[in-house]
Amino acid sequence: MGTCQPVTLVTLAASPINLAVDKSNVYWINGDSNIMPSLGVMKCAIGGCNNTQTPVAGVLWAWHDLAVDGTNVYWNSLDYAGILKCSVNGCANATNIGASASTSQGLAVDAANSMVYWIGNGMVTDDALARCSGISPCPTPTKIAYAASGHRFTWPLATDGAYVYALDYNPGTSFSILQCAMAGAGCSNLHTQMSPATVTSLVSDGVNVYWSVPAPTAGAVWACSLNGCGAGPTALAQSKDGTLDLAVDGANVYWTEKADVVKCVVSGVGCRGTPTSVAVGQRGPEHLAVDATNLYWDDKDVPTIKKLAKP
Repeated sequence: MGTCQPVTLVTLAASPINLAVDKSNVYWINGDSNIMPSLGVMKCAIGGCNNTQTPVAGVLWAWHDLAVDGTNVYWNSLDYAGILKCSVNGCANATNIGASASTSQGLAVDAANSMVYWIGNGMVTDDALARCSGISPCPTPTKIAYAASGHRFTWPLATDGAYVYALDYNPGTSFSILQCAMAGAGCSNLHTQMSPATVTSLVSDGVNVYWSVPAPTAGAVWACSLNGCGAGPTALAQSKDGTLDLAVDGANVYWTEKADVVKCVVSGVGCRGTPTSVAVGQRGPEHLAVDATNLYWDDKDVPTIKKLAKP
């Protein structure tokens, strides 16, 4: 049996910045992360859009993070300190839901509880994990955790609806995977890795938290139980070309590599260090999203948004 072939939903003029999906559409920030400003937040129906992208929000200066809850789409902005939102049906002017927040990075949305989380790190004294209701603006976002002295929170950020997961960096020495109570009751350290390596993606399926580090670090994709992994995290696989982005659906963890999209089963003995390719020979797959039936990603070398039925 051969590998399934992806479908191109839309062809773009420039590489997109991040990707998100809900039950109806796939969303992205149009533009190149090296060429600002971007061209706006765009969408395409997951069933196809006749290669025609639809604007959701207009021209903006955008950061690297994008999330959707089925009602609104959210993103970081460099024009305004805080987090911007717009209806998935489009808006003339985006709403800044955290107007008093410092410059932000990292973005995670808990759709069930209408809460948005981000890292405010515009000032040395304000390196905090913040939250705000996604329903209406909050003039003073709630800070639910602070980085340890001499450390800093940094992108990426994740939530599984029960906890928020953040990276606490001790610059040049180590990073810790933190599990933080959504109500602000503190954080638990799931694992500390003595490495200055960059984490490229962070996700949770409610059972484990997964993260990736770039090649050539051995065990490029890691897993740790939400109960902690005192004996050390599990190295799921080493990416031959460097792991870029992760997505998880409860059965598998998926990631993008230089030219492939691959998966590893998360139950039992896992994939024993050898992931299964689900799409090969791609043109620079980068950002990745998953829903109940499909995988979505963008190819940056030939800018496109693609869809593949989960094998």
